[in-house]
Amino acid sequence: MPRKRAELPVQLRDGFAFVPASIGSMPVTLLLDTGAQGMLLTPSIVEALRLPVDPYAGTRMLGTGGVRNAPNVMLRGLRIGDVLMADGSVPVAALPGVPRTEPPLAGLLGDQFLGTYDLDLDVPHGRMAFYDAFGCTVLPFLLPYSILPLSVSRDGDVFVTIQINGEDLLALVDTGSRASIITEQAAERLGLGGSGSANFARGVDGSTLPIRHLRVRRMQVGTEVTTDAPISVSPLQLGRGDMLLGLDYLGRHRVWISYRSGRVLIQ
Repeated sequence: MPRKRAELPVQLRDGFAFVPASIGSMPVTLLLDTGAQGMLLTPSIVEALRLPVDPYAGTRMLGTGGVRNAPNVMLRGLRIGDVLMADGSVPVAALPGVPRTEPPLAGLLGDQFLGTYDLDLDVPHGRMAFYDAFGCTVLPFLLPYSILPLSVSRDGDVFVTIQINGEDLLALVDTGSRASIITEQAAERLGLGGSGSANFARGVDGSTLPIRHLRVRRMQVGTEVTTDAPISVSPLQLGRGDMLLGLDYLGRHRVWISYRSGRVLIQ
């Protein structure tokens, strides 16, 4: 069996998933974001903790609205559950699209930390855990579950292949997105044009993008098939990805993400 390193609660608020943490002696809240390549801190937390600027580093970040450059600070003493994260240089940027939390929101918890462990995410029961898997194949999961190959990009993005209307799409596993969203290019390839309810969506970086809400004939994730499934379409910039598999789906399942063995289990 894999060895559990930490277990902590997950709180849903306004469609986002939050977890408790601490920086030094200060309790904070982090947005759980498997779609983020690394960590991110908010300016208010940097100011409150007087974190020193890293004069040798900055970060070029790709968000839903495109690329932005951010300064870095030196982060020390971040503890998540019983796990103390290694000190390091972390970018700083505002998250205007995220609700306020108590304890205060400190930033994003992304793959820079999550990719070090196997992640057992059970949002329906309000919990998550970190494991050292050591290549072990016996998992604390009850049958039935689907096993999907996991592709980790050079930048740390995590993708699985799902099917929409019988066509393969490369989906970014993204707990930081409230909705599952297809790019305009992928929607055009699938013939998902025409009418649909239209409005605007705001990403966690505050960018605003037009979004159309549609229904697709068939959506398959692993062995699970949903017919007449709701989906959104927006001009996202995802690199090689075709869509976001968001918290509207991931938040209804228990999900095991094994970065080391390259697989995702969905119960």
